[in-house]
Amino acid sequence: MYQLKSTRLPLAITVALLLAGTACSKAFPGDESALAVTMLAALAPPAAADGAATGAATIKKVFLSNTRPGGNMGGIAGADAICNGDANKPDAASYKALLVDGVNRRACVNANCAPGNGGDGLDWVFQSDTTYHRDDGGGSFTAVMTTNANRIAAFPLSANGFDASGANEYWTGLETDWTVAFSGSDLDCADWAGGGTGQSGTGGSATSDAISFSTPFCGIAGTYHLICVEQ
Repeated sequence: MYQLKSTRLPLAITVALLLAGTACSKAFPGDESALAVTMLAALAPPAAADGAATGAATIKKVFLSNTRPGGNMGGIAGADAICNGDANKPDAASYKALLVDGVNRRACVNANCAPGNGGDGLDWVFQSDTTYHRDDGGGSFTAVMTTNANRIAAFPLSANGFDASGANEYWTGLETDWTVAFSGSDLDCADWAGGGTGQSGTGGSATSDAISFSTPFCGIAGTYHLICVEQ
């Protein structure tokens, strides 16, 4: 005896057969195009979240704050509040400041998160396997980096880093290897609530200077921006 094998027809053939049968049974043929669209929509796979294609990395944004605070921002929470109330914020999404203090926010305990540590990624701003685009203004965005499983990226970044202008610097508190900057004590303006000095990064750089470039005095206001990262 022969066994019947099930055969799965291609989507286009399936729709064509369904339309043929429907056209014969309809009292008023002529709406086959609309019916085809309905059938294809029902049979097609669902779209990925956030408008990304299925299987593609999620896309998020970063922007340079218009605000240029001193090192005393009321801590990490205060810096995040600056980002979310900033004039340069491009949309209604939630943002966090690219800023660490080792207590409330941290990227890596060990250099580049290797070996991994349970303290890695504490309230960290980046997600894993995600592409981040810089807001260049006027609705223009430029891809800067794609994170790895450790929620960081290797240097060099692309397209001049987080900000295209070498005239701009911004607070980070980061060492070149994504750990908290340290020189006898953390370079984080006393957890961004005062202190003596804090680490900053510079625009126009795709190297590790993008996160760790100079160590200005925390009392300076009106000079150093924040890099704000979409959540």
